[in-house]
Amino acid sequence: MTLFKPSPNFSIPGELKYLALSVSLFLVTGCGTTLKTVTPTQADHPYKKIALTVINTHGELRDFSKQSFDSIVNPVFNNLKDMQIRTTLEEMFTRKLSSPATSIIKSSDVFKIHENVSYNDYLNRLQSSGAEAVLIIGLSTSWGSQTSTTHHNDTVTGSNPNFLFLYYLVDLKTAQQIWLGNDRVIYRAENVSAGDVNRALYKSGYISKPVSNTAN
Repeated sequence: MTLFKPSPNFSIPGELKYLALSVSLFLVTGCGTTLKTVTPTQADHPYKKIALTVINTHGELRDFSKQSFDSIVNPVFNNLKDMQIRTTLEEMFTRKLSSPATSIIKSSDVFKIHENVSYNDYLNRLQSSGAEAVLIIGLSTSWGSQTSTTHHNDTVTGSNPNFLFLYYLVDLKTAQQIWLGNDRVIYRAENVSAGDVNRALYKSGYISKPVSNTAN
């Protein structure tokens, strides 16, 4: 699974340029998200500082206990293999969630690669950074969806990857999940709608009003 675009160092034969343009337009206009949210706990005030943690795992966090952290979060939240994925998503969500009233703290700025971190250490260090909550962004799974493009009566079929993102907003004082999100993202994974998450958190009262440029 990769989040990143292929190297631009390739050429497209002339007869395929029209097809490539059609596919590119499909990817731009056809990509989308279907964010669904659950709010187990109603917000009593917006958070001023939220940390981000990105995990690439098939595991689902049913709670944020020590057992869940040790088995699902700890093995992948600062591992070397997923460093580029985390960087991409952290940058994207930082841009979308940041506002004059909301500061974002990246877990990569708090924890080193491959650093051994206990459950209590994780919570305490994020709190020491000033964060009041942590948004855990889970890249959960991927699958293919059939596509077809017709040009001059010739139909080309293929498959675009789909991604499932699971979001968990955890209050750092109580270690309770207070907001959950489920988002199916159609190729590419960079198209994950951080703007939709931003607006959903605002509507739930967990962040202050987003800045105006939060379009997808």
